Amino acid sequence: MLIKVKTVSRISKATITAGDRIREELFLKYEDQMGTLLNLYGSTEMGAMAVSDSGQGVCHRAKGGLVPLPGIEFRIDSQDKLGVILCRNASRFSLYIDHQGRRHSDSNEDAEWFETKDLGKFDNDEIKVLGRSDQKINRNGILISYFEIESAIESACSELKKVVVAKLATQDIMGNQFAAVCEVKEDSILDESQIRAKCVEKLTRNMIPNTIEIVEVMPLLPNGKIDRSLLQKKFLQLES
Repeated sequence: MLIKVKTVSRISKATITAGDRIREELFLKYEDQMGTLLNLYGSTEMGAMAVSDSGQGVCHRAKGGLVPLPGIEFRIDSQDKLGVILCRNASRFSLYIDHQGRRHSDSNEDAEWFETKDLGKFDNDEIKVLGRSDQKINRNGILISYFEIESAIESACSELKKVVVAKLATQDIMGNQFAAVCEVKEDSILDESQIRAKCVEKLTRNMIPNTIEIVEVMPLLPNGKIDRSLLQKKFLQLES
Protein backbone atom coordinates (compact mmCIF):
# COMPACT_ATOMS: atom_id res chain seq x y z
CA MET A 1 0.00 0.00 0.00
CA LEU A 2 2.80 2.41 0.91
CA ILE A 3 4.56 1.67 -2.36
CA LYS A 4 1.43 2.49 -4.37
CA VAL A 5 0.58 5.78 -2.60
CA LYS A 6 4.07 7.30 -2.70
CA THR A 7 3.77 10.60 -4.61
CA VAL A 8 6.70 12.72 -3.36
CA SER A 9 10.26 12.03 -2.28
CA ARG A 10 10.72 11.64 1.46
CA ILE A 11 13.90 11.40 3.48
CA SER A 12 13.71 8.86 6.30
CA LYS A 13 16.35 6.94 8.20
CA ALA A 14 14.39 3.68 8.14
CA THR A 15 10.95 2.11 8.11
CA ILE A 16 10.24 -0.45 10.84
CA THR A 17 7.53 -3.03 10.28
CA ALA A 18 6.15 -5.50 12.81
CA GLY A 19 3.80 -8.44 12.40
CA ASP A 20 3.88 -11.01 9.63
CA ARG A 21 7.21 -11.35 7.87
CA ILE A 22 7.36 -9.54 4.53
CA ARG A 23 8.19 -11.82 1.65
CA GLU A 24 11.54 -11.29 -0.02
CA GLU A 25 10.25 -9.92 -3.35
CA LEU A 26 8.13 -7.22 -1.65
CA PHE A 27 10.92 -6.42 0.83
CA LEU A 28 13.34 -5.67 -2.02
CA LYS A 29 10.73 -3.64 -3.92
CA TYR A 30 9.96 -1.56 -0.84
CA GLU A 31 13.62 -0.78 -0.17
CA ASP A 32 14.13 0.24 -3.78
CA GLN A 33 11.34 2.80 -3.63
CA MET A 34 11.10 3.82 0.03
CA GLY A 35 14.50 3.30 1.67
CA THR A 36 15.83 1.09 4.46
CA LEU A 37 13.34 -1.43 5.85
CA LEU A 38 13.78 -3.21 9.19
CA ASN A 39 11.54 -5.99 10.48
CA LEU A 40 10.76 -6.06 14.22
CA TYR A 41 9.76 -9.25 16.02
CA GLY A 42 7.92 -9.13 19.33
CA SER A 43 4.85 -10.04 21.33
CA THR A 44 2.51 -8.59 23.93
CA GLU A 45 4.11 -10.71 26.65
CA MET A 46 7.77 -10.10 25.81
CA GLY A 47 7.75 -6.72 24.09
CA ALA A 48 10.19 -6.09 21.25
CA MET A 49 12.52 -9.10 21.02
CA ALA A 50 14.57 -8.96 17.81
CA VAL A 51 15.10 -6.81 14.73
CA SER A 52 16.78 -6.92 11.32
CA ASP A 53 20.50 -6.11 11.41
CA SER A 54 20.77 -2.63 9.90
CA GLY A 55 24.45 -3.25 9.24
CA GLN A 56 23.64 -6.02 6.76
CA GLY A 57 22.83 -5.49 3.09
CA VAL A 58 19.26 -5.45 1.80
CA CYS A 59 19.47 -8.92 0.22
CA HIS A 60 20.53 -10.38 3.57
CA ARG A 61 17.81 -8.57 5.54
CA ALA A 62 15.15 -9.57 3.01
CA LYS A 63 15.77 -13.23 3.85
CA GLY A 64 14.34 -12.64 7.34
CA GLY A 65 17.29 -12.99 9.70
CA LEU A 66 16.82 -11.23 13.06
CA VAL A 67 19.24 -10.38 15.86
CA PRO A 68 18.10 -10.31 19.52
CA LEU A 69 17.75 -6.90 21.15
CA PRO A 70 19.89 -6.16 24.24
CA GLY A 71 18.86 -8.29 27.24
CA ILE A 72 16.89 -10.80 25.11
CA GLU A 73 17.84 -14.48 24.77
CA PHE A 74 16.45 -17.11 22.40
CA ARG A 75 16.59 -20.87 22.19
CA ILE A 76 14.78 -23.59 20.24
CA ASP A 77 12.83 -26.36 22.03
CA SER A 78 14.44 -29.03 19.87
CA GLN A 79 17.73 -30.84 19.45
CA ASP A 80 17.73 -29.57 15.88
CA LYS A 81 18.05 -25.99 14.67
CA LEU A 82 14.33 -25.93 13.80
CA GLY A 83 11.61 -25.82 16.47
CA VAL A 84 9.38 -23.61 18.62
CA ILE A 85 11.08 -20.37 19.65
CA LEU A 86 11.56 -19.81 23.39
CA CYS A 87 12.51 -16.37 24.69
CA ARG A 88 13.89 -15.06 27.99
CA ASN A 89 13.53 -11.42 29.04
CA ALA A 90 13.86 -10.18 32.62
CA SER A 91 11.46 -7.31 31.84
CA ARG A 92 8.74 -9.48 30.35
CA PHE A 93 5.01 -8.98 30.72
CA SER A 94 3.59 -11.38 33.32
CA LEU A 95 -0.23 -11.16 33.41
CA TYR A 96 -3.42 -9.37 32.43
CA ILE A 97 -5.74 -7.57 34.85
CA ASP A 98 -9.30 -7.27 33.60
CA HIS A 99 -11.78 -4.45 34.27
CA GLN A 100 -12.86 -6.16 37.52
CA GLY A 101 -9.30 -6.36 38.81
CA ARG A 102 -8.99 -10.13 38.28
CA ARG A 103 -5.58 -11.52 37.29
CA HIS A 104 -5.23 -13.60 34.13
CA SER A 105 -2.00 -15.18 32.96
CA ASP A 106 -1.42 -16.86 29.60
CA SER A 107 1.53 -18.84 30.92
CA ASN A 108 3.38 -19.87 34.04
CA GLU A 109 4.44 -16.60 35.71
CA ASP A 110 7.44 -18.33 37.27
CA ALA A 111 8.67 -19.85 34.01
CA GLU A 112 12.12 -18.62 33.03
CA TRP A 113 11.54 -19.13 29.30
CA PHE A 114 8.44 -17.96 27.42
CA GLU A 115 7.08 -20.14 24.59
CA THR A 116 6.30 -17.81 21.68
CA LYS A 117 4.27 -20.40 19.73
CA ASP A 118 6.27 -19.40 16.65
CA LEU A 119 8.32 -21.85 14.61
CA GLY A 120 11.88 -20.72 13.94
CA LYS A 121 15.44 -21.76 13.25
CA PHE A 122 18.92 -20.49 14.04
CA ASP A 123 21.12 -19.43 11.14
CA ASN A 124 24.57 -18.55 12.48
CA ASP A 125 23.89 -15.87 15.14
CA GLU A 126 20.50 -14.89 13.75
CA ILE A 127 17.05 -16.34 14.27
CA LYS A 128 14.46 -16.69 11.50
CA VAL A 129 10.73 -16.82 12.24
CA LEU A 130 9.01 -19.26 9.87
CA GLY A 131 5.40 -19.03 11.03
CA ARG A 132 3.14 -20.25 13.79
CA SER A 133 4.24 -23.48 15.45
CA ASP A 134 0.93 -25.17 14.61
CA GLN A 135 1.42 -24.32 10.92
CA LYS A 136 3.81 -27.09 9.96
CA ILE A 137 3.74 -30.35 8.05
CA ASN A 138 5.45 -33.59 9.11
CA ARG A 139 7.05 -35.06 6.00
CA ASN A 140 9.38 -38.04 6.43
CA GLY A 141 9.83 -37.13 10.07
CA ILE A 142 10.91 -33.57 9.20
CA LEU A 143 8.80 -30.61 10.28
CA ILE A 144 8.40 -28.18 7.38
CA SER A 145 6.68 -24.85 8.03
CA TYR A 146 3.87 -23.63 5.81
CA PHE A 147 5.96 -20.54 5.10
CA GLU A 148 8.84 -22.61 3.72
CA ILE A 149 6.55 -24.57 1.39
CA GLU A 150 4.63 -21.50 0.25
CA SER A 151 7.82 -19.57 -0.47
CA ALA A 152 9.29 -22.52 -2.38
CA ILE A 153 6.19 -22.89 -4.58
CA GLU A 154 6.07 -19.15 -5.27
CA SER A 155 9.74 -19.21 -6.26
CA ALA A 156 9.14 -22.18 -8.57
CA CYS A 157 6.12 -20.53 -10.23
CA SER A 158 6.73 -16.84 -10.90
CA GLU A 159 3.17 -16.44 -12.23
CA LEU A 160 1.66 -17.09 -8.80
CA LYS A 161 0.50 -14.13 -6.76
CA LYS A 162 -0.06 -16.00 -3.50
CA VAL A 163 0.12 -19.57 -2.18
CA VAL A 164 -1.49 -20.91 1.00
CA VAL A 165 -0.90 -24.39 2.44
CA ALA A 166 -3.79 -26.33 3.97
CA LYS A 167 -3.25 -29.63 5.78
CA LEU A 168 -5.39 -32.56 4.65
CA ALA A 169 -6.93 -35.08 7.01
CA THR A 170 -5.26 -37.98 5.20
CA GLN A 171 -1.68 -39.25 5.35
CA ASP A 172 0.57 -41.12 2.96
CA ILE A 173 3.87 -42.96 3.28
CA MET A 174 5.66 -39.62 3.74
CA GLY A 175 3.37 -38.33 6.48
CA ASN A 176 0.88 -35.46 6.43
CA GLN A 177 -0.72 -34.69 3.09
CA PHE A 178 -1.35 -31.08 2.16
CA ALA A 179 -2.99 -28.87 -0.45
CA ALA A 180 -1.61 -25.75 -2.10
CA VAL A 181 -4.23 -23.07 -2.74
CA CYS A 182 -2.92 -20.75 -5.44
CA GLU A 183 -3.94 -17.30 -6.65
CA VAL A 184 -2.35 -16.52 -10.02
CA LYS A 185 -1.28 -13.11 -11.29
CA GLU A 186 -3.50 -11.18 -13.69
CA ASP A 187 -3.44 -12.32 -17.32
CA SER A 188 -1.81 -15.63 -16.37
CA ILE A 189 -3.10 -18.82 -18.00
CA LEU A 190 -1.33 -21.12 -15.53
CA ASP A 191 -3.38 -24.19 -14.55
CA GLU A 192 -3.05 -26.84 -11.84
CA SER A 193 -1.13 -29.31 -14.03
CA GLN A 194 1.43 -26.66 -14.98
CA ILE A 195 1.93 -25.68 -11.34
CA ARG A 196 2.47 -29.33 -10.40
CA ALA A 197 4.99 -29.76 -13.21
CA LYS A 198 6.99 -26.77 -11.99
CA CYS A 199 6.86 -28.08 -8.40
CA VAL A 200 8.08 -31.53 -9.48
CA GLU A 201 10.88 -29.92 -11.46
CA LYS A 202 12.17 -27.48 -8.84
CA LEU A 203 11.03 -28.58 -5.35
CA THR A 204 12.23 -31.36 -3.09
CA ARG A 205 9.85 -34.30 -2.85
CA ASN A 206 8.80 -33.29 0.69
CA MET A 207 7.46 -29.95 -0.56
CA ILE A 208 5.38 -31.13 -3.52
CA PRO A 209 1.67 -30.69 -2.65
CA ASN A 210 -0.73 -33.61 -2.87
CA THR A 211 -3.50 -31.36 -4.16
CA ILE A 212 -3.39 -28.06 -6.04
CA GLU A 213 -6.34 -25.70 -6.41
CA ILE A 214 -6.49 -22.32 -8.11
CA VAL A 215 -8.79 -19.63 -6.70
CA GLU A 216 -9.65 -16.30 -8.29
CA VAL A 217 -9.17 -14.39 -5.03
CA MET A 218 -7.96 -15.54 -1.63
CA PRO A 219 -10.55 -15.22 1.16
CA LEU A 220 -9.59 -12.38 3.50
CA LEU A 221 -10.25 -11.49 7.12
CA PRO A 222 -11.49 -7.97 8.04
CA ASN A 223 -7.87 -6.98 8.80
CA GLY A 224 -6.80 -7.86 5.26
CA LYS A 225 -4.94 -11.06 6.11
CA ILE A 226 -5.71 -14.32 4.33
CA ASP A 227 -8.40 -16.36 6.08
CA ARG A 228 -6.33 -19.53 6.56
CA SER A 229 -8.91 -21.05 8.90
CA LEU A 230 -11.58 -20.89 6.20
CA LEU A 231 -9.31 -22.58 3.67
CA GLN A 232 -8.24 -25.21 6.18
CA LYS A 233 -11.85 -25.98 7.11
CA LYS A 234 -12.75 -26.34 3.44
CA PHE A 235 -10.09 -28.95 2.75
CA LEU A 236 -10.77 -30.92 5.92
CA GLN A 237 -14.43 -31.13 4.90
CA LEU A 238 -13.44 -32.35 1.43
CA GLU A 239 -11.43 -35.17 2.99
CA SER A 240 -14.11 -36.27 5.48
